[in-house]
Amino acid sequence: MVEIHGLWGLPDALQYCPYDIWEVHVPTNVATEFTDYKSNMLIARDNGEWEYVRIKNELGRSLSIGRREAIEIASKTIAVAERLGRACHVMWFVGCANPDGGSYSIPWYLTDAHPSEKNLDRSNYEMYRVENREDLEEFKELGKPTPRTAIELMPKDLALFRDMDFIESVGEAAKDADVPVILAGSTLAHAYFALRRKGCTVVPLGEKEHTRVRRSASFGKIVRDKIPTRIARRREAELTRKLPENLKLNFLISKLLEEALEIRGAENPAERRLELADVFEILRELAKMSGLSVGDIASTADDKRAKVGGFEEGLVLLQTGILGSRRDHLVDDGKGLTQVLARKTAGDTFELPFTFFGFMEIDQPRSIIFDDFAIRLFITLKNDRIEFRVSRAAEQLELPLDMSVS
Repeated sequence: MVEIHGLWGLPDALQYCPYDIWEVHVPTNVATEFTDYKSNMLIARDNGEWEYVRIKNELGRSLSIGRREAIEIASKTIAVAERLGRACHVMWFVGCANPDGGSYSIPWYLTDAHPSEKNLDRSNYEMYRVENREDLEEFKELGKPTPRTAIELMPKDLALFRDMDFIESVGEAAKDADVPVILAGSTLAHAYFALRRKGCTVVPLGEKEHTRVRRSASFGKIVRDKIPTRIARRREAELTRKLPENLKLNFLISKLLEEALEIRGAENPAERRLELADVFEILRELAKMSGLSVGDIASTADDKRAKVGGFEEGLVLLQTGILGSRRDHLVDDGKGLTQVLARKTAGDTFELPFTFFGFMEIDQPRSIIFDDFAIRLFITLKNDRIEFRVSRAAEQLELPLDMSVS
């Protein structure tokens, strides 16, 4: 299992900027994302200085590293660790540009791995932001802080980014005042180690609520026949159960849907070829279970194509109706593409047609409101699952960062 921390901008911002997390199980290529709202990033200006920049909502709420990049980085990081014979952390630069317009990722720096402790104390704090030495001195002069006070460490001066004396001074002040330091950046950062050495409490906002070193992972999905052998080769235990035929059919169909969504995420013909090969392998097994050959299916497909056509035109049927004396055509009100996502049939019931998979973007939530119960249900399509989130409270109104109100 490889854990990846990713963000926009310069990697040094892992010290103080929010970030996404990917967990990748390398033998099975199962990648699970934990997306964070990355409000700021660190960039380099033309004069060589670094600067924090606000990120627009549509970018800040999207993943900084894609699934395929995460799988590639994870597999290559595992290769580095295996060659070293020990666990390690590797810094990567992602999205480096090729002269031909393509992109690639390169490893840049490595250190030995360290464990990360649980920290569940994430309730609301009264933040005192420390951006420079003057802020730190003002904090020291505040007197006894309230029980919910916390230092938010967010240096703005480039010289303070790796200034261990400054960071350790923050740690000493936090320990003396008996307040935690809120660290938006990763526990892989220099600041985390320096603060912990001073004995103060560090609350990493981005860390998941479990230790980074995972002892087990649950999947419950059908895999290719040689995957258990691959897992065993990596000195990892596995628990596999052979499915009865009736359940095997159901699992294969669910796998077919998963792999079809993977095709959507393919960025070039080579990636699409690999994903189509996965779909083809599932179809081949489904045909075998039905006593058919791939040739039988292809022949039937040709016959059906001759009668009703294929899908070359990309036509979407939005509506049908009976025409009469008062209506000689159907009116396209322009709402068909969005309304097809959900249809309310009762106060407590919505229908979600399978066209949901066609119109929904990966990782972009859509909501359904149950007015009678004051509940909003958020539905997010992932590569290998559907995520549901229920909200009873009012949601934040999202406005573009450059919007002005007169």
